[in-house]
Amino acid sequence: MNGESSHPWKLTKSGIAYDFKSPELVNLRDIAWALSMQCRWAGHTYRFYSVAQHCVHVSRRAYALGVGLDSRKAGVYGYNLACGGLLHDAEEAYTGDIPTPIKDMHPEIRDFCNEQRDIVGRRFRVSAVWLNHGLVKAADRQMLATEAWRFMPTPTRRFYSEKDVLDMEIPNWDQKRAYVEFLAEAERLGIE
Repeated sequence: MNGESSHPWKLTKSGIAYDFKSPELVNLRDIAWALSMQCRWAGHTYRFYSVAQHCVHVSRRAYALGVGLDSRKAGVYGYNLACGGLLHDAEEAYTGDIPTPIKDMHPEIRDFCNEQRDIVGRRFRVSAVWLNHGLVKAADRQMLATEAWRFMPTPTRRFYSEKDVLDMEIPNWDQKRAYVEFLAEAERLGIE
C-alpha cells in the first residue's frame, strides 16, 4: 500500500497505482498488455494461448451469435455483444486469471472478480448486461470447449461437450500479436 490511498492497490505496466475501486484508473493499454501476457488455463496448455486472444475470439463469436439470430441485429445489438465479449475477462488484467474451480470454492473471490469486471465495464461504458449477456456466455463456453479440445490433454476433454467445440483453427498468436489484436478489436469497436 502507498501513502496516498487507503485502498489496496496494484502497480500496472503504465505505472498507474490501480486501487481496485476507481474506474478512472482503468487503462485499456494496461488491460491489453496484462491479458496478452497471461496464458489461459493457468498455463496448463500445450502452447501459449493468452487471455487477450481468447477475449478477441469471444468478441467475434458473440457478435456472430447475435447477428446469426437476426441480421437486423447487426447494429447496436451486435456491437454491444462484441464489446461485452472483448471485455468479459478484462478484470483479469488486475486480478489475474483465477481458475473457475477456485472461484466456485470461494464465493468472495468470485464476487470480487465480478465487482472488478463491473468497474472495467463502467470505465468503457459497457453495461454489466452485455458483459454477462447469455450470448457472451455462450460464446465464452464455445471458446472454452474449443480451447480444451485444441490445447489440453485428452482426459480434460471429458469435462467439455464436443457439441460446443467450434469448427475453427485457433491461430498461434505470440504475446505481441495478442496485444496488438486486442487493441485493434477495441479500436474497431470504439472502446478507448
